Amino acid sequence: VKDLNDIIKAGPSAGPSNITISNTTFPESSALNTVIGNVTATLTTASITNVQIVSVVDGNANSYSNAFNINQSGSNWQLRTSDTFSFKNLTGRDTFTITLKVTQTGGLHITESVDVSVTNSAPTINSGSGSIIQNAPSGTIIGTVQAVNGSADTNNNKFFLIAGNVTEPIGGSTITGLELDINPIGT
Repeated sequence: VKDLNDIIKAGPSAGPSNITISNTTFPESSALNTVIGNVTATLTTASITNVQIVSVVDGNANSYSNAFNINQSGSNWQLRTSDTFSFKNLTGRDTFTITLKVTQTGGLHITESVDVSVTNSAPTINSGSGSIIQNAPSGTIIGTVQAVNGSADTNNNKFFLIAGNVTEPIGGSTITGLELDINPIGT
């Protein structure tokens, strides 16, 4: 039996503290259940026994509670996506505050918030081909390009070829002001 003075000196049992995520960014258009990072905390007992998402809001206080999930993989507790995100580049729309509850062995827990952000993904060119026919009239289509915008938001798909990233055609012609657009003007 412990002496009452020893119990008073020891104080109440301490719970976990300092919730962190191993990574706080993830690329737009990530697949469902993409692992953003592992949830960790400073523990006073053996291990984390449970992690729960309490709430998720963006910088404008809009709720996104169903947009993320927690998965236990061995001894790791993973924060994952439950939705497909597109980078908006708008104040408050690309960063999410996630409030997590971490419980350690013995039942003590802590609730803290962490921020995660969606990042912009560059478009990629899948293929392209074409040729310039000598003396072809102005407005002749010289080729096609297939590209994919990195964003899940397909309303703003615009790709530009600018001076310096296109091989100059034979004969001294130059390529200037060329714009490839998913919805060209006049169509």
